[in-house]
Amino acid sequence: MATTALAGLELHYQPIVSLGTGGREGVEGLLRRRMPTGAVAGAGEVLAQVEAAGEMAALWEWTLATAASAAATAFAAERVWVNLSAAQLTAATADALGATLERCGVGPERIGVEVVETAFYDDELLARQVGAMAGMGVAVHLDDFGTGVCNLAMIEALPVAGIKLDRRLVGLLDHPARSGRMERVLRAVVGMAHDLGLVVVGEGVERPRQAEALAGLGCDLAQGYLFGRPAPAGQGQTATAP
Repeated sequence: MATTALAGLELHYQPIVSLGTGGREGVEGLLRRRMPTGAVAGAGEVLAQVEAAGEMAALWEWTLATAASAAATAFAAERVWVNLSAAQLTAATADALGATLERCGVGPERIGVEVVETAFYDDELLARQVGAMAGMGVAVHLDDFGTGVCNLAMIEALPVAGIKLDRRLVGLLDHPARSGRMERVLRAVVGMAHDLGLVVVGEGVERPRQAEALAGLGCDLAQGYLFGRPAPAGQGQTATAP
């Protein structure tokens, strides 16, 4: 599994909190690379390098193994979420997840998968793989909801457990000129999602007013710098109340 393209990779975990109780409900594992200089490269840079090296399938397996290990140790009572992109999506995606859970002795309820919007360009393959993951008891959320190609049709077509509101929408909730209109839009989205039995997560929450607005709209969970920055397992995942 160790290749040059995967050298120095780490998952940094960011807390996901309940807007009802303020308690931590899980963490998301975000890709980072530790450089020889000590600097840390973000997910966008890392993904571009790994994709150029043709190692995206290997990255998916590495991510799963790392997250499952963290779920069994540092986050022994929580769900650990990982991201799945189009470049990682293959006919073996769900099989790799199942094999990793079995090998690590981690139950399917301990891992969640966020499907990022670029994965929707092969709807048939995505539907099969999401169906297989949901069938084994793994929760799947639609990431970046409300922008791009992640749309209403996907909610109907895929057996997902929730949606994650895109940070660009959340960022407008305390905009001096646009917050009122965005609140009305998101109230409709949250209501629709709840009618379908879906969990709603707001991402990119950085300021108290954004968290307050999401709570008022009935959003279930939130994630962002307001509650904690991504950090290696065991460092800094204590959620901070707004």
